[in-house]
Amino acid sequence: MRTKKRLASLMLTTVILMSFGFPVSANNNTDTYYTYTLPAPAYYVVITPGGLKTDTSSTYVYFYSTNDTALKNYGVRYSVFGGANINVAVENCTSYVSSCIIYPATKRLIHQNVHELGYTYAFLGLCAPNSQGQGTTPDGLWSPDSTGTYPYAN
Repeated sequence: MRTKKRLASLMLTTVILMSFGFPVSANNNTDTYYTYTLPAPAYYVVITPGGLKTDTSSTYVYFYSTNDTALKNYGVRYSVFGGANINVAVENCTSYVSSCIIYPATKRLIHQNVHELGYTYAFLGLCAPNSQGQGTTPDGLWSPDSTGTYPYAN
């Protein structure tokens, strides 16, 4: 009899808690493939269409391995830009610095303030770190939001 009372009490508590409703927010951690041939150093190129930025989590970047010696030695400069729609990047929102270097075959997070600054879309920007990187073609995966625990690039 005691077990039935406990079970009934537990079920009633569960129903009451479920009736309150809890806000649910899912972040956009879907990986999107990117590739681009880098122009001259210090010329930033936003290479991705905007990805919906749903929370304040960091941006995830997985820079694939490459056979290019310049990319292995010097990496690629990455930045995260913010914008109000999927097609227009407005402002570099990378935190602490304007860009950060990520090397091939690494997964990194980038601190940024896209959501905090009121933008709804994040864009990934790339730049050659020096003249040796010009004309190279990095590729990999990125997502505007993240759920993993990877090292930060910035």
